[in-house]
Amino acid sequence: MADHLLLLMSLALSGSLMAVTVAFFRTLLKKRTPRTFWYYLWLLALLRFLCPLGTQQSLSDRLMERPAELWVTVSEAGEGRPVPEKEGAITIAGEGDKSETKFWPYVLAALWGLGAITALAARYFGCRRLRQELDRTAYPADEWEQAVYRQLAGRRKDVPLLLRTGGVESPVLIGLFRPIIYIPEEKLERGALLYALSHELVHWRRRDLAYKHLVVLVTSLYWFDPVVWLMARAIDRDSELSCDQEVVKNMSLHQRTDYGRTLLWAAERQGRGVRPLSAPFGSQKSCLRERIEAIMKVRKTSKLTKAALWVVTAAAAISFVVVGAYAGGERTSSAAEPTVVQGPVPSEEMSVPAELSWPFDGGKEVKISALFEGRVHPITGKRSEHTGIDFVLEKETPVLAAAQGTVTEVGYNTEYGNYVELSHGGGLSTKYAHLVSGDFCQEGDQVTAGQQIGAVGKTGKSTGYHLHFETMLDGVWVDPMDYFPEARVTNGAA
Repeated sequence: MADHLLLLMSLALSGSLMAVTVAFFRTLLKKRTPRTFWYYLWLLALLRFLCPLGTQQSLSDRLMERPAELWVTVSEAGEGRPVPEKEGAITIAGEGDKSETKFWPYVLAALWGLGAITALAARYFGCRRLRQELDRTAYPADEWEQAVYRQLAGRRKDVPLLLRTGGVESPVLIGLFRPIIYIPEEKLERGALLYALSHELVHWRRRDLAYKHLVVLVTSLYWFDPVVWLMARAIDRDSELSCDQEVVKNMSLHQRTDYGRTLLWAAERQGRGVRPLSAPFGSQKSCLRERIEAIMKVRKTSKLTKAALWVVTAAAAISFVVVGAYAGGERTSSAAEPTVVQGPVPSEEMSVPAELSWPFDGGKEVKISALFEGRVHPITGKRSEHTGIDFVLEKETPVLAAAQGTVTEVGYNTEYGNYVELSHGGGLSTKYAHLVSGDFCQEGDQVTAGQQIGAVGKTGKSTGYHLHFETMLDGVWVDPMDYFPEARVTNGAA
């Protein structure tokens, strides 16, 4: 549940960053560029809110990443180090407290779900209720109006129905799967009707109602994000402006003036405002001036402007990937109580075939963020199986073979990232995961103890630079600490 909330917040963050970027360039270039370009560029920001894919190198994942709070310190045995009361006992710091169920992720999820369902229901049921009211009072338009409409629609037979109703103040297109253009009972002149129907048919041909449904979905899911609502307003304005520009692109100045007068007529009657799942001809008066200026100042796009638009498009596409989303994965935990462990303590049922050296040049002391079979998720508090030890190391720290052996596998998967596996004989094998790459050795290579076989990275399911180190005996995971005879584990105090 906690990972899902982090994913949601990362999508809100990445989508908002995309929306702000588009808004910045739109403000900078809107007077020189067609509004259709910005209308469709907003789609990229909408998809960023809905696309859960991301990498651990993306900006959103790095921002959502929690800093590594270290559990324990591992060092060589020496004077001044505490000795445990019971030799060989391993106690995970804060185990009792962290294993308890935490309810706050479920509370937050419930609040978000309630808000999202309420927002969706209000829009969709409101639109459905409006459609039912309009259908109850609707009747076919006059024959001459149908003739004008057929002339505009051409030979296409799948065009929306044209009905008259007393429930609308100006022409409006409603219905995603069964679209209908409703016109008011007040009779329009032939020219005004021609302009209004041309506007609605452009909305229909461009599938703008499907676009509006997508906007409603995003604003409902991210009802808590003010950037989403501002973006929805901008998309609505660009939708009408781009539609106007499409209608008047081949008109004379006199025709554009008549079109503007028709907009004024429709705006005076748009008393209820613009409904989120409809495409009205009229709009609120706050947008009217901008619409009239846009249709009266139609200009051709210069080559330089077209080049700038290509640059903006490329930048937006790159930002889509770079911003990314939360890639998931467990985070490291912090110590609640001092922990002291002395090793090794070999099992009576199995003999340790060899001792191992540190798989890195760590000096006398190194930090560990997760012990064998003792990892505790920092948000859910649930203890999960952990098949090795996580050593917290700097990026590209050389990873060394812990003993002489043969490289049996070099590969990559989503869990381990880049990894190397060695066989040391006697049924003992070691694995080194989350490496920068797998280019340091090849399968079949013979390596000596201390030879470099990789470098520390954060590939795979990893949220910080560290080395995941595993030991297996006869195919069974065993505690790597059993193979470091001089190691002591103390609390994470610096």
